[in-house]
Amino acid sequence: MSESGLRRTTLTRRAVAALVLVAGAAGALAAQDLQKLGMRIVAADRAAAAAHDSILEIVRVMRNKRLPYDSIVTGAITLRFTSKDLSPSTRAALTRAGDATWERVEHGLGDAATRVAGRVPIVISDRTAASFISEARAYEYMSRLLPHIIDLGLPNMPGRSRGFVEPLNEAQAEDAMIDLVGSVASMDEPPALKVYVGDWLPAAGLNERNWNAAAIDLATTNASVARDCFAGSIPRCKSALGLTKVSDPYTEWYSPEDWRVIVSGSLNMGIVTEGRRDAMQACVAGHDMKECEWLVRERPASLPLDMDVRRTVVGLALELGGPKAYDRLVAAQGGSASDVLAATSGLGIDELVGQWRAHVLSATPANVRPRALEATAMLAWMLVFAFVAQRRRP
Repeated sequence: MSESGLRRTTLTRRAVAALVLVAGAAGALAAQDLQKLGMRIVAADRAAAAAHDSILEIVRVMRNKRLPYDSIVTGAITLRFTSKDLSPSTRAALTRAGDATWERVEHGLGDAATRVAGRVPIVISDRTAASFISEARAYEYMSRLLPHIIDLGLPNMPGRSRGFVEPLNEAQAEDAMIDLVGSVASMDEPPALKVYVGDWLPAAGLNERNWNAAAIDLATTNASVARDCFAGSIPRCKSALGLTKVSDPYTEWYSPEDWRVIVSGSLNMGIVTEGRRDAMQACVAGHDMKECEWLVRERPASLPLDMDVRRTVVGLALELGGPKAYDRLVAAQGGSASDVLAATSGLGIDELVGQWRAHVLSATPANVRPRALEATAMLAWMLVFAFVAQRRRP
């Protein structure tokens, strides 16, 4: 018999064997009591459903147990705590801080304030610094001496908490609550805005401290793009704020003189080789800009303005956009950060950035307000001092 014939014979025998097995299994199944089999299937299905419901109930109970029973409600903000953990004075301070927080959130988020602030409760717990001590006797002894710490956080959100030593300061508690509501507000943040400012939004609006910090950052940063913004260029303001794409941040944000300042700040940091120190000194002295560029490109380009400054643009957009601003922010799921901010504020992005710059300039302290000549002189003196310091090294 040929090889192909043998292969066909083998396949035929296997097919016959499979048919015999199927027929045998069918006969065995036919011999069973089908009614009993059906009852077993129904019972198993009910048992599986009951087990699933039990698991869900266990999870629900566990989650509820994680949240303290008692609560303070201020506006739409709910503070959850256990009475035995907090003194009456601490509860009173939390209530006043909650009232102040709600007033600011209502102003900052407009029509969406109740929805956002009421979405997740703020959990308040008490612990002692001695909780880090493992020995039981040490714990008992130290717990009488060490202060109590009040933690404010969000349930099931690790890392979203703030701790303060008792007695609790109302201003600290208010700041913590505003910070936590800002985290809740970012849950529905459009992707482009999340990349732009991270997982936090200024849900309680902006205050003088926010604008002062932004003004100081703009006036003192060693980036030419920020100095151009300060001088009046709206396109450069947008670039400094990260609202326009840059091909090369080292040249579009920073000038060669800025490179020298950046390198001068690294002269005394860590141990460097003699050749590298010579290159840094040549850069700072202005003898070799190629060395400067090579040195600054070793590390990622720093943002001209920090993330908190960017958040003042978001806060201003929410303020100018009125009661529906946050709803428009959430609805603007597509497009760039500029598109989201324009939709939120109801203004063109250039007009929004122009108003942002005006707010910053009005908040700039006189002692840090750079004029053109002063800015140039400041850069020059920083470089001179850095170079002279290196020449005096033994």
